[in-house]
Amino acid sequence: MPPLNPDWTVADVLAAAARAGGNAAVIARTVRDWAVPPNFRITVGTGRTYPSFTVRVGTARAVGTRSPGILTLYADSHRSGPALEVRVNEMCSTPPYDRQHACERLTADLHGLGIPRLDREEDLCRKRPEIPLAELTDGRAEQLLALIDRWIGEVQARLG
Repeated sequence: MPPLNPDWTVADVLAAAARAGGNAAVIARTVRDWAVPPNFRITVGTGRTYPSFTVRVGTARAVGTRSPGILTLYADSHRSGPALEVRVNEMCSTPPYDRQHACERLTADLHGLGIPRLDREEDLCRKRPEIPLAELTDGRAEQLLALIDRWIGEVQARLG
């Protein structure tokens, strides 16, 4: 395991993902390119001992009083290779409307993506599952990001 490096950059994360081979580099760049202001921002280094960055909701107004991390891309995960952590628990608890409805809708939407790691969990509301990038095939990464884009839009619409 590489030593802790508090000075990692997004470029370091992308380079580490590229070393894993396969579609990892493409998926990492897709997530990075998608996470642009004003709706999103990226923070690097999440306190883990491998390169990672977290996508956060870009403005406090978008989510009320918090700016949650909704995705973390681990370029060299402790499990086995690159993974994308979906912070479903923060997405469910953030919107200022019925938490149970948000949880059920997000769980149904995520199951609809056909990602094996997510499909093994019946209730995703309190989870932060790590999806191996190898499971994000057939456009699933883009579908996941589109789902989160829609979630942000709905939260912003409810906040007016």
